[in-house]
Amino acid sequence: MNAITTIIYYVSILSPLLGVWVGRNSKSILWYYMCTCFVADVINYNFKQMHISHVWISNLFIIVEFVFVTSYFKNVFFSKAHQQIFIAFLAIVAALFLYNSYTITAVDGDASKNYNYAFTAVFFIVYIMLSLAGLFKIMREAKVPRLQSSPLFLSCIAFLLYSSGALFIFLAKDEIVRIDKQAFAVIWPFFFMPLNITKNILVAFSLHNASSRNA
Repeated sequence: MNAITTIIYYVSILSPLLGVWVGRNSKSILWYYMCTCFVADVINYNFKQMHISHVWISNLFIIVEFVFVTSYFKNVFFSKAHQQIFIAFLAIVAALFLYNSYTITAVDGDASKNYNYAFTAVFFIVYIMLSLAGLFKIMREAKVPRLQSSPLFLSCIAFLLYSSGALFIFLAKDEIVRIDKQAFAVIWPFFFMPLNITKNILVAFSLHNASSRNA
């Protein structure tokens, strides 16, 4: 079990590198997102090895991920006239997230050790809505003869699968821990990490298709 968990853990950490490699010529929003995923996972790993509190890194990554993902969809759905309004909305949400993350009452008085599950679940709901809207846009316009060749389609599927599964984990986290504290430690590597790996692979394919179109 430990060997399998270790393999899944390392594959999850390294999986963004596929997107970093295939999208290196485009330098798009999703490419920077893949770079950020890799850097955040490496920092988290090293902090764990050194027994340093790493939850604040996770909270910081969640808000950065929110900015990247919503910015990607912003370019899909909003005209330039409405993008400034959307950016202002993102800034407000980011500020609320940061405020909420560091005002959570911790048992030991250290709010930096609390992962912001509640706000992260809200972000996942936003990703689900944006992904579904993106899929609806593709079906309505029907400009792509093969869906798998559409970068937007692959990105929507990536974030839809990732967000739907992760949302379930985060919403059920307290109940799972209440019933069995060890269960969450099993769910994370065997459910969340495979979702993360799948998301990163699909985003890599999206970056590859986008690069092929621009070539």
